[in-house]
Amino acid sequence: MIPIDSPTISAPIVHVISNDATRAASLAEFFLSRSIDADVFVTAREYIDKPRSERVACVILDLNLADISGLEAQSRLAERDGPPVIFVTASGDLNTGVRAMKNGAVDFMSEPIDFQRLLFAVELAFAMERTHRRDNVERLSLLRRWDSLTPREQDVFQFTVAGFLNKQAAAELGITENTFQVHRGRVMRKMRADSLAALVRMSTRLESMDCLEKKGEWSAQAVTALLVKRPEGTFGEANPVSRIVPSFPDTSRNRASGGIEDMASFKGRSPAQPRLRLARV
Repeated sequence: MIPIDSPTISAPIVHVISNDATRAASLAEFFLSRSIDADVFVTAREYIDKPRSERVACVILDLNLADISGLEAQSRLAERDGPPVIFVTASGDLNTGVRAMKNGAVDFMSEPIDFQRLLFAVELAFAMERTHRRDNVERLSLLRRWDSLTPREQDVFQFTVAGFLNKQAAAELGITENTFQVHRGRVMRKMRADSLAALVRMSTRLESMDCLEKKGEWSAQAVTALLVKRPEGTFGEANPVSRIVPSFPDTSRNRASGGIEDMASFKGRSPAQPRLRLARV
């Protein structure tokens, strides 16, 4: 993997897609005068079919192209996780501009071109692309660290971020407290977490990437701890909403206690009965 700050990635480039040769040449000349590399494509397909380089980039897109509309090209680029898009066109209207911006365009400009505004939009697009690439690298690194954990260590990870004491978690997992502490130490090292707070932040990101749900089932005590420590319906902050659902028919929930089931109801159940699982809504 090429580092984010490598010269290959840090030298940005503007891709101009337009079937207006005069406008395309004018835009390319402007960027080259500002020491920004630029290349020109006549059709959207010509650009989309080209292998994507590792360079930070943005796309300047016309509404009227030879093959497809600019809005459709924007949609296809988004599906491929393409660079940020800036529209520059001679035939824009308010409704089209609103659609383009709602679909994620950095800016929407009509001729005559305000080159200072365009330069600002391009610099903003480059900054957005750098941030996006950095986030992708960080997510990939986090996923690799998570996958490096053994199944037992993943269990320890989840009980740890749920706020269990070592003794409680060890009892749930059927191991000694000392063994749990050894596993927890390995989890901290493998995940490169220097504190419990850092580990919890990692769990939040993993939850948003659906990794924690791969574990399938949680014990009754783990579910109760999650519901007590966090408002029902959430797992961490600023995450996609999750909820705790039973994998068996259940009509005994205590509505007065905010949806937290009395632990006494679990004690009478056979160990062979299905446990609770964490599910996405």
